[in-house]
Amino acid sequence: MLWSRRKANSRAQDENESSNTKKEEQKVETKKESPHRKDENNKTSERKRDYSKRRPKTNVNKVAVESKLKVIPLGGLDEIGKNCAVIQYDNEMIIIDLGLAFPDETMPGIDLVIPDFSYVYKNIDKLKAIIITHGHEDHIGAVSHFYRGSPKKNIPLYSSKFTNGILKEKLKEKFRGKKFDLRDVDSRDMIHVGKNIAVEFVRITHSIPDAFVVAVHTPEGTVVHTGDYKFDLSPVDGKHVDFYKLAELGEKGTLLLLSDSTNANKEGFTPSEISVVRSFRDVLHKAKGRVICAVFSSHAHRVQEMVKVGTEFGRKTALDGRSMHRTFNVGQDVGSVVIPDDSIVPLSQAPGLPEDQILIVCTGTQGELMSAMSRAARGQHKDIKIEEGDVVVMSANSIPGNEVYIGRVVNQLVKRGAQVYKHGEKGLHVSGHGCRGDIALMLNLIKPKFFMPVHGEYVHLTGSKALAVDVGMKPEDIIITKNGDIVSVNKNGIAITGEVESGNVLVDNNNSNSVATATIKDRNMMAKDGLIVIHVLINVRSRKINGQPDIISKGFGSQNVIRDLGKDIVINFSDKKINDVFAFKKDLRDYCIKEIKRKASKEPMIIPIIATV
Repeated sequence: MLWSRRKANSRAQDENESSNTKKEEQKVETKKESPHRKDENNKTSERKRDYSKRRPKTNVNKVAVESKLKVIPLGGLDEIGKNCAVIQYDNEMIIIDLGLAFPDETMPGIDLVIPDFSYVYKNIDKLKAIIITHGHEDHIGAVSHFYRGSPKKNIPLYSSKFTNGILKEKLKEKFRGKKFDLRDVDSRDMIHVGKNIAVEFVRITHSIPDAFVVAVHTPEGTVVHTGDYKFDLSPVDGKHVDFYKLAELGEKGTLLLLSDSTNANKEGFTPSEISVVRSFRDVLHKAKGRVICAVFSSHAHRVQEMVKVGTEFGRKTALDGRSMHRTFNVGQDVGSVVIPDDSIVPLSQAPGLPEDQILIVCTGTQGELMSAMSRAARGQHKDIKIEEGDVVVMSANSIPGNEVYIGRVVNQLVKRGAQVYKHGEKGLHVSGHGCRGDIALMLNLIKPKFFMPVHGEYVHLTGSKALAVDVGMKPEDIIITKNGDIVSVNKNGIAITGEVESGNVLVDNNNSNSVATATIKDRNMMAKDGLIVIHVLINVRSRKINGQPDIISKGFGSQNVIRDLGKDIVINFSDKKINDVFAFKKDLRDYCIKEIKRKASKEPMIIPIIATV
């Protein structure tokens, strides 16, 4: 049963105030400049639109909402990863999380995908603080990119000591010698970041230490952002969910809840991390030789518990992977990770230990090409040689899109004689995201007037909405949005009242130089149908082509078509006088594209090169 309804007289008063609200046209701040922004590095976003030509629109309430409070998601909606949201009250705003996503198969040569921060940069003087809910890459991975592009570098960033410890190491790699204003907070801390915005941090459980629910208090009301969460009633670090504070937010009144929707279509409650510990203990009990575990490097508590269980069975643990060492060392430094003394040994010493006395914990749960597990599976790791009798644990579920890579690694491991547990088999992985039971509990604790599902693809967002309706909320009080929407909200209603510039910024070679959409299109074209270079000579006196062109193809394959193309060019252009080289170049390219498509049903990249003799 949902929380008790607000008193009838209070609701009647609200409705009366709503009916008397002036129906004025919304003054929504939207982008007025050309969307095709380019700077000295030819930086562009993947998706650009002219928002000044769009009329403000409403989605839930047909009556325009006149409010100084805006919520503007810049990432994490209709996608997995890239989580980022702006909360703005009048001329003050904060940004919650700066996450990245990983590229899909349509983005060759791209290393990272980050949100488009154009709106924030253009309003940088309004930005009072950066708030980070926890230390996963889909929530902190774009921090260095944000600072690099920001007109202001001294914006304070608030998060837990553990998360800030990870960020300090990451920023040290990117900005040697530069210091940033990272401020540690703890559960129940309240910070005032402007005249009208105060932020409160509340402890929640997730698959990484020290995660927070964030409550943003404004004159219009309180906006609660859950970050990523599940209700783990037996957390391995003993830091329990602060149910009292969550319930207090509900009792005092929450205007809007933004909640993680990743597992909104999965029934029940997400199991506790302690269940993985029990399953791992069973694996070590049965193992006669080496045990090698692949774990997300950020999953510090799972690594901690694996080390402890290994010690129970007389095994030393060797860690492999730079990010694994960084996260584990930060966790120990700030007290978030506690392990027995002398339980860790350098990986280089592992081959010298008896096989039943070693446990290796490394990166590579998603089949990443250069991860420790992938290199070991290919026989290319200098310290980890997979042998008959080894037990390999892939302690993670596959991220959509990575199934092929994981399957390839598992197949290679089995060929080398390993016994492999994958995708949470034998209870060796549980999610860090709450299922329907967890989400329903959060709704009952927070008791929001309005609800906005976040963090998930569209099927997850709609699943979260349906769940909220089942719990007892009215459909008109639940809003499904997309990245870039301006969501205006007050006690009288919630509506999409505009749109800001948003989309993907594609990052190449793990630096801050974004890649234009045209570049990705060229890469996909060459990957699919190859490249053809056509070298044509023009006689300066006759202004006609001189002989048959030289044609070089790479990845195209149809050599008969190439030979015919050279002859066809001579036939079609030999009698034509060329007065404009640029126009001829275009005509030549268009002709070749048409002929190749007609004869070979392919569309390779065509590069004409014109020279004179």
